[in-house]
Amino acid sequence: MQVLNTTLVLGPYDWNPEVLPLHEFEARVEAVRNTLLANRASALVIYGDTFDHGALSYLTGFTPKLNEAFAFLPCQGKPSILMSGGGAITEASKKTTWVEDVRAIGKLESDFETKFRELAAGRELKLGLWHTGRMSERAHRALQAALQPLGRLVDVQAPLERLRRRKSAMELAAIRRACSILSGVAVHLHSQFDRHRGARTLALAAEREAYSLGAQDARVLTSLHHGGPPLPIDSAADHAYDPLLVSIAVRYAGYYAVGHLTFAGNPRPVVAAAKAGVQAMIRAARPGISGDVLQQAADAAMQGAKRNKSRLAFGGIGLSLEEAPAGLTSLTLEAGDVCWFKVDAMGRSSPGDDRAISSAMVMISETGAEVLWPGV
Repeated sequence: MQVLNTTLVLGPYDWNPEVLPLHEFEARVEAVRNTLLANRASALVIYGDTFDHGALSYLTGFTPKLNEAFAFLPCQGKPSILMSGGGAITEASKKTTWVEDVRAIGKLESDFETKFRELAAGRELKLGLWHTGRMSERAHRALQAALQPLGRLVDVQAPLERLRRRKSAMELAAIRRACSILSGVAVHLHSQFDRHRGARTLALAAEREAYSLGAQDARVLTSLHHGGPPLPIDSAADHAYDPLLVSIAVRYAGYYAVGHLTFAGNPRPVVAAAKAGVQAMIRAARPGISGDVLQQAADAAMQGAKRNKSRLAFGGIGLSLEEAPAGLTSLTLEAGDVCWFKVDAMGRSSPGDDRAISSAMVMISETGAEVLWPGV
């Protein structure tokens, strides 16, 4: 989902032990360490930034308030964090994590050298790298230069991402709360829609409703022309569109719920087709099913419309809007995955504004898919 991301994270991201207690993080640390040992890695560095810090938050709860941050986890001993910023930013950021050792980055390469020597402890350092953000070239060069005399990188990304995909009971509770907020926003937006109300007014109404229901963060995209794809609103224009396509992402305790909806003044067959495609994906979903099969099920159910195959139809969701297997249709669903399913439908022979989107959020169980957010 394309979003506008603020330069500085200001929302209520402080760690709340009542929502995610310390023992939840301790269990994650143990599972990550077991994964490192199974892959013959002796330590781990985790990268995140303000745009995507899913892996970093999974292990530490930490939310980068500004630019990039790095966490360091030895197979034995306590983790530590290096973060961009200083002063008040550092003090505010410390409140987002259970990790005690949180420091501002000074000179990145020398900071890496110090950390890597500590992690090596006189032996060859086999360092795993886990990231969900977009590491800058400068940071990657600094990491490689500091590591080269001490050891080498070990590829642990895939097994760690599989670990993160399987949601715990507490993660599911947070996601269910996010889905409840999303439902409230969708219902409110449905009550507010009419063909004379501007897209910007509706987007702002959706954001206000999300925050009033307890959302930590809310992102709303809308059509910028009749039947247009949802895009960030970046001007003061407030035109009314019919149909209006909307994408809403809300976050609670770090966990996302996302919904894609179509509002129209009159019934449109393409809207029903989009919903039918999503329902077909839900019926087909179970462990071992690939994204290709899900999309084929959607295509077969969409009578009178076709799916826009340039748009992603499914993906994982949690601490990131797009966790694996986002867009990788050859990957299979696994029990414990939380996913979004989406159909972007177009009428076969109608004007260009004959378009609709529909979506749902599900958890993959051992036997099928439990619907967490059914759409509207």
